[in-house]
Amino acid sequence: MIRDAIYDLVACNRYRWFGRRDACILPNSDRSWPSRAAPKLRDDGA
Repeated sequence: MIRDAIYDLVACNRYRWFGRRDACILPNSDRSWPSRAAPKLRDDGA
């Protein structure tokens, strides 16, 4: 119930709060995620 109300509030105000974009903002080579935030992968094959 509360979750639905919060969702509706965000849905109604998302453009006012975050603005509109012509394209999706995804990280690429120019705007990559910080390396320290990237998950660590194991190289030992386990």
